Amino acid sequence: MAKVNKTVWLSGGFGNVMFQMLLVERFYNLDYNVTVVGILTKKNLLTKLLNWTIHEDITSNIMTKYPNIIVENDIRFKHIKSLFFLTLSKLFSFNFFGYLFFKKFNEIQLRNAKQYMGYFQSEEYIKNFSNEIKQISNYISKNINEKQNSSLVFHFRWGDTDWGRKYENYYYKIRELLIIENVSIRIVTDDLTKAKAFFANIDNIQFSKSDNPFDDFLILLNAETLILAPSTFSWWAAILTTKATKIYAPKEIISFLPISTNNSIVNAI
Repeated sequence: MAKVNKTVWLSGGFGNVMFQMLLVERFYNLDYNVTVVGILTKKNLLTKLLNWTIHEDITSNIMTKYPNIIVENDIRFKHIKSLFFLTLSKLFSFNFFGYLFFKKFNEIQLRNAKQYMGYFQSEEYIKNFSNEIKQISNYISKNINEKQNSSLVFHFRWGDTDWGRKYENYYYKIRELLIIENVSIRIVTDDLTKAKAFFANIDNIQFSKSDNPFDDFLILLNAETLILAPSTFSWWAAILTTKATKIYAPKEIISFLPISTNNSIVNAI
């Protein structure tokens, strides 16, 4: 019997891509023929025409979990054809001849489609893929995560997200919390200038900004107390961590992206 073919399109930053990787995890475990198309996460003519911001590649480490999948990062004519049908699926909100742009959780559509694109950020999706989340978490913990533990790590994201500005008041609340902390504080940020100015009155802080965002992600994973930014990047750190015993998160974010963990106390702020 011929294997089922599934194609998953990656797009967006690390947080968005990780939701898409849950599909890869499920299809791979079902022994399907899996193709991952990464052209929308690369600098090329197409993303230049779309005027998209392209983030650093930080999924290649996780891709090592899937040695038998096909990864396509160079534009081909078949990709343009697929994008046409995926755009129609997005416009008309249905499975268009096997091409699905995901907007709202629909298990039948997920099962029947052949090519997948979209943003899978919903509580129902998270619950349905809880086993895949655990499998990815275990893989990172055993095969990738080797950094030293930190007492308290705060992800301060500012430069490339609208959420940071929208929920700026959350950062003020976190700053008040950090002022009374007696432990060493590590702040992982994409904007060192803004972070140093914002936390100028706190002495026991070390700032981190790596050339490789995956290194920043590993720092978040190794925090004993993890304070999230209003960002799916740090949300994934909270979901995948096996080290944190206490997590602080914006209540506006976890209202639609809840954090379920057996090892940590989650505080909504």
